[in-house]
Amino acid sequence: MTSSTHATTGLAKKVLAVLEQGRLDHELGAALRSSDKSGPGHDPGDIAPYTERGIAELERLHKTDPENLRLIHHLAIAHHSRAWDWELAGDARAANEWKVALDFWRKLQTSGDFWRELKRKYQSCAPGAVDFAWLDETRAGLLEQLLDVHADFICSYAETGALDRARVHVGIVRKAMIPPAARGRLLGKVFQVITSAVPEARARHAYDSALTVVERFLKLFPDYLPALRLEAEVCAQWLAGLSYADDWDLIVSIAGRGRPWAEAQAVHNGLVDEPLAREALHDLGFRFAMLADNRGSSFLSARRRGEQGRVSRDQAAFAFMLGLEWGRLTYKTSSPGAAVRDRFAECVKGRAVLLRELAQGVSPQEAIKLCKEAISILHEAEAAIPGDAGIREDFLAPIEEQLSTLEDLVGLGFSSGGGS
Repeated sequence: MTSSTHATTGLAKKVLAVLEQGRLDHELGAALRSSDKSGPGHDPGDIAPYTERGIAELERLHKTDPENLRLIHHLAIAHHSRAWDWELAGDARAANEWKVALDFWRKLQTSGDFWRELKRKYQSCAPGAVDFAWLDETRAGLLEQLLDVHADFICSYAETGALDRARVHVGIVRKAMIPPAARGRLLGKVFQVITSAVPEARARHAYDSALTVVERFLKLFPDYLPALRLEAEVCAQWLAGLSYADDWDLIVSIAGRGRPWAEAQAVHNGLVDEPLAREALHDLGFRFAMLADNRGSSFLSARRRGEQGRVSRDQAAFAFMLGLEWGRLTYKTSSPGAAVRDRFAECVKGRAVLLRELAQGVSPQEAIKLCKEAISILHEAEAAIPGDAGIREDFLAPIEEQLSTLEDLVGLGFSSGGGS
């Protein structure tokens, strides 16, 4: 919207306010005075328009004349006013009152007669006026403008941690009968306001604080792809400065924290159309898989050198599994040859080596289970890296041979002893 359009819309609001202000009490009073008397001495004209009694009388009149646009207009304003009062008082009734008000506003928005009458009134104030594009624009954006305050409420309540109250307004925005583009603008505003401190936090390497802010938004809008992307980007940036040897517990903590949001991002319907969101997800998976592969491989390397090393076999097995799971979660929307695919395959190979070793010291039945698990994940690695012949030659073929031997042993009645 241009600055001139903003100025015209502002003028329009003022004109409409003047038009209504001069008629409001008179019209409503006349309507009330023309209504049925409820008893001796009752004077509806004494009822202030937007008190509880006034709203009740408006509702009664509306039931008998549901298409009366003046009544609908007064009811929209009255319920909106009462919703504000109840909201500021912390009254739970505000939630429904906002919805009632918006329903009345929508009836006005969709009424051609209402807007033709406004044009007529405007012409009486500005004779010769012929351009009403600004009024048409006001009509089209009326509900979005009315819902803008709900975006403000969401931001305010989120900042103070009152997420239950924020969710009331989230529901109002989500259920409002407005175009998807308008809803997108409202959600975009909320996202920008709530996450405004994230860039500075990232610059200060305050990643925990940055994620806390992003996750506050995601608790209200768990399917908002820009927020899911930002969560992935902050996690990946944090991981980039960590060491698998010295920061492993923190890495595992970040994995647990980021996993639910990464899962939501991986299955998001809009991911296919958002290359930056896909890239963020792939980068996050790659970094987890790389750190996990490095940690697990450090055990294998130390053992080959005949050293104890800093990582035990159980720790290596856990690391490979963590990398495998993150690779599995994130690589499938990546391009062939993507780094996350390679690291996923390396974690699979490391995990398969350890599973094969574990199969050496257990019963044939247990060894068969371990070999089958190794074969299953190796097939996944083949799917991720279809051109890697080494997966079959160096890993799958030996384990399949081991599995065949074990199954023969079980067939011959062996049920205990090593799996070699």
